Amino acid sequence: VIFGTPLTSGLAANQQTVSVSSDLASVIRLDLGSEGSWNSNTYELLMNKAYSGEIDNTITDEKMFEVDMILDANYPSTVKRSISNFCDNVRGDCVNVLDCGLQANVEGTIAYRNSDVGMSSFRTLIQAQDMVIDDVYTGSEIKVTSTYFLADKIPSIDNASGMQYTFCGPRRGVITGFKSINFVPSEMDKERLYRHQINYIERDPTRTNFASQLTSQVAESALSNFNNVRSLMRIQRIVKRFADDYRFEFNDNATISNMNSNLNEILKPFLSDRTCSSISASVYSSDYDRLNKTVRIRVDLVFTGLIERIRIETAVNK
Repeated sequence: VIFGTPLTSGLAANQQTVSVSSDLASVIRLDLGSEGSWNSNTYELLMNKAYSGEIDNTITDEKMFEVDMILDANYPSTVKRSISNFCDNVRGDCVNVLDCGLQANVEGTIAYRNSDVGMSSFRTLIQAQDMVIDDVYTGSEIKVTSTYFLADKIPSIDNASGMQYTFCGPRRGVITGFKSINFVPSEMDKERLYRHQINYIERDPTRTNFASQLTSQVAESALSNFNNVRSLMRIQRIVKRFADDYRFEFNDNATISNMNSNLNEILKPFLSDRTCSSISASVYSSDYDRLNKTVRIRVDLVFTGLIERIRIETAVNK
């Protein structure tokens, strides 16, 4: 699943679906299954080609398709790696959520993370666990990975609050509508998953909710928080779109002053909606830059921190 949001609608924009597909003229149509079925190797090959831009290279065009996020759907591990590479190296302007397939326990999930999705990338989030649900189309029980629930939850939070808010925690991360879950991690297991940059779902007697949102990068930074990365991708896209409007304008002090003023005004909402605790832009062009018909933009920002742990002290006084 790939979805993007129009820039004009801001952080809480409605989602639009965009598909990666081949030329319809070359599609092999199946006659109610009598003509055969998908070969798993062919399917995997086509998916990898799709995410490399070989089937339709327009999907690599940032201006043509504004892609915010790609959600895995229990794809083969090679496709998962292609999705991560698509976000990191093909596009560079979007994020993805990968699942760990259908695993039996914490040990299997960690092993899968280490062997099949071992990337370290702030644009990739890795999610554990799968659930059994009733398929509304067939009436049968099927297993789905947790990205199934994120496909609804993330755009719903974006619409209601904004993409700067996380999809986890007891306020926004609660999920319902499943019959069983493959495992619920203990407190010790949560720490183990966290240390491997694997996100998990937790459960108590009253609710089940997404409980973490680490990116897969090993080094800890502000970009270890998935909500920050999503916001950064949006800020960069807004700045690129803003800058594009000034191509072929005069490269002089008047234009630079105008760009400085207008861009900082555009960035103010990221302060008021609490995405950042500070954000500012500077536009400049040296004599050498002007000879090369270049103007430079620098954006400095500090993301608003999150509460992940709460320590409680009780003092009993006489």
